[in-house]
Amino acid sequence: MKISFFGATRCVTGSKYLVEHNDRYFLIDCGLFQGLKQLRLKNWGAFPIPPNSLDAIILTHAHIDHTGYLPRIVKDGFRGEGGDGEIVYTTIDSRGSAVLRYRTGDFVKGGITWEPCPHCQKTVPRLSSDITRISDTKDLNLSKVKGQLVNFDNFAAALNEFNEIREWQIEIKKRNNDPHDLDEMFIYLCPNKGVDTAKLEREIKSKIMLATEVSPNAIMFVSFEEMVNRLQLETANKEKRILDNRPKN
Repeated sequence: MKISFFGATRCVTGSKYLVEHNDRYFLIDCGLFQGLKQLRLKNWGAFPIPPNSLDAIILTHAHIDHTGYLPRIVKDGFRGEGGDGEIVYTTIDSRGSAVLRYRTGDFVKGGITWEPCPHCQKTVPRLSSDITRISDTKDLNLSKVKGQLVNFDNFAAALNEFNEIREWQIEIKKRNNDPHDLDEMFIYLCPNKGVDTAKLEREIKSKIMLATEVSPNAIMFVSFEEMVNRLQLETANKEKRILDNRPKN
């Protein structure tokens, strides 16, 4: 693997990093140079490699010094079309890492095409209609928690990796039960015997933050009997694994 830096080096603008691996080229960010004139003039220079040789452009977030060069690189030949791949999506607002997190599990053959639409004859980037499934996840269980759009399934995936945990539950609620107040998130854990709970708590906080970019307000360790009652394992048709107890109005 080779990484080349075409911007945001010796300055904090014009972010562009080229990753070369197995004869494929991926550009991380595609930003404009801003600030002093000597920096802005770089926006009119030729791109270091032919834009049509890029396989994909990956954006970390939507600031202009990370995305502003996109119109120029498309004009100069980048298409990124024709390749098979999984469909991912993002709001591309303040947290571009959503690009990596919200995977649909849908696989499209032929990728993006720029050919004229056979119906309206307009030339716009379009996905191929040959779409199949590559994931067992059929629905994305999305909700905003602490202002961050989160797939609840990511909580389960993160916590289920810990062999030290016997059972777990997540509760999300509003502070003071006020619908206009801040979100609070609590994780209840029933650890196996002999587990270092202080170490486990640190590792879980780090794992949850990495997987969802949301930090729990507290992690509480409870007995197995209390956890059975909380999950309603013996009384409900479905376990209460993630409780969203925020007021609806």
